[in-house]
Amino acid sequence: MEQTALIQLINAELDLDVTPAVSFAELKSRIESVVRDLIRHNMTKLAGILYRVDVSERKLKYLLQEKAGQDAAVIITELIIDRQLEKIALRKKYTPPSTDIPDEEKW
Repeated sequence: MEQTALIQLINAELDLDVTPAVSFAELKSRIESVVRDLIRHNMTKLAGILYRVDVSERKLKYLLQEKAGQDAAVIITELIIDRQLEKIALRKKYTPPSTDIPDEEKW
């Protein structure tokens, strides 16, 4: 369930068409590829995606400095996935329980 929700969010935010049957490793690889391409060719679009996903700018800057020399696409991908998983957990926590009451039990 959680991976399906993650894939739906990632597909929407990154304009991908990843099927729910894909493995987590493959999903991460696809995101890294898109992020790497955006770093090279369209930083403005990447900044917009990071804003929409709500990746912390402070955390991003900190991690890029801390892990200088490492692949920035990998760092950014991990932040995107982590943030999307946080959103899923929050929605799950605060979504009210189902109110599907059978007709015979309604007043």
